[in-house]
Amino acid sequence: MDFRNMLKRNDSSVFSNFFPISLGNGISMSIQAGRTHYCSPREQLADPFQYDAFEVAFVKEGVGFVDPIQNQDLADFSYDQVLGYVDVERVQELYEVALKNSSDEDFADCLKEKRIGSEDSSVFE
Repeated sequence: MDFRNMLKRNDSSVFSNFFPISLGNGISMSIQAGRTHYCSPREQLADPFQYDAFEVAFVKEGVGFVDPIQNQDLADFSYDQVLGYVDVERVQELYEVALKNSSDEDFADCLKEKRIGSEDSSVFE
């Protein structure tokens, strides 16, 4: 399924234009686009299909930002907890890999925090 069909508008948050997508085992994928996000175009658009690139992050409940991809060739989280300007095809690939990995309870349990600073992940709620 195209990840853009999963995105639901979040009009009540200052930080998130779309609600996070639950992947399982407490892991959520935040896919954001708008004036304040690393996306293209950098505008507030009503339809996620109008964007060419998105900002992407993964959060594990009670842990903070995590890397459920575990493949730096696909997604390099070594410098920051979010990926910016990720094209649609790559976001789809990240979604599918993360969904598969997150469904593995042992894999999900071993994920370590990637957040710089506070463990508060409430910005995605």
